[in-house]
Amino acid sequence: REWQNNLPLGIYTLYNTPTPPAALPGSAEKDFALLGTHNTNGALCLIAAKSPSGRSISIFSALTIEGLDVNAHIAAIVGEIQHEREWKSFGGDARLALPLAKGLVAAQGKEVEVLQTIHGSAVTACTLSERAKKGVEGVLTPDHGIVQVLFPRDEDKWLLPVAQMLREFHAEANDREFSIEYCTRGVRSMVSRGDVWVYVIGDRPVAGCYLNCPTRCGKSIGHLHTILEHRRNGYAETLVGEVCRRLLIEQGLGYLTLFYRPGHPLERIYRRIGFGTGEGGGARKRLLRRWMLE
Repeated sequence: REWQNNLPLGIYTLYNTPTPPAALPGSAEKDFALLGTHNTNGALCLIAAKSPSGRSISIFSALTIEGLDVNAHIAAIVGEIQHEREWKSFGGDARLALPLAKGLVAAQGKEVEVLQTIHGSAVTACTLSERAKKGVEGVLTPDHGIVQVLFPRDEDKWLLPVAQMLREFHAEANDREFSIEYCTRGVRSMVSRGDVWVYVIGDRPVAGCYLNCPTRCGKSIGHLHTILEHRRNGYAETLVGEVCRRLLIEQGLGYLTLFYRPGHPLERIYRRIGFGTGEGGGARKRLLRRWMLE
């Protein structure tokens, strides 16, 4: 059974209703196609979410995974979509996503390779920490601030420094070297969408983050980076907390997500801000694995 929905299921504790959650006002366009399986009692069990044209798919469970015949439900989903397109990327709890990946790519005569394991977590206006909700006004000294980078206003003073931070992020986090020209083009593109935020001291950005993966109701925070000499001062936590407050509280965004490697020091920062906390918070922290075909 397939329907349309524009809320990602990963932020729900359970998804056990026969109809999708209501969309936010003004959210008419369709972001995800959903395919669900049911048990003999008619209860919704597994839900696969796919974009209309992309080659990635995520899978979630409306019930406790331990009580499901996972293989049977996965086989039903695979049978419905295996010939739609060549699937490249899979997300969700590994107990669901790995069997789904194997089933889909087996029909293509290929194998699955686990590239990376990361945790995903979400925050909403309800789960945002009280400290973050208070904001930074009156807390930061006059020469410190949180700024959304906008062009052409900020181009002359911040384009190159922000591009350099992006370059340093990739070198440190992903062990990849990109030219400053390449990073500058990337920053220009993100700034044009209003997706670059920085912590500044005077006129110098010392920490930054970027927003991506937009849906009608939310976005994902990524590429969080603090310049080496300014670390251990709480700038990253302050930046992310204030970005969350402005987007969730002031602008009414439905949710923000982010991903991190298990055990990374940033995990503590994110939890203090409210990611993966509150009622149902444990379900918001999902094991995400991505697979690529050989």
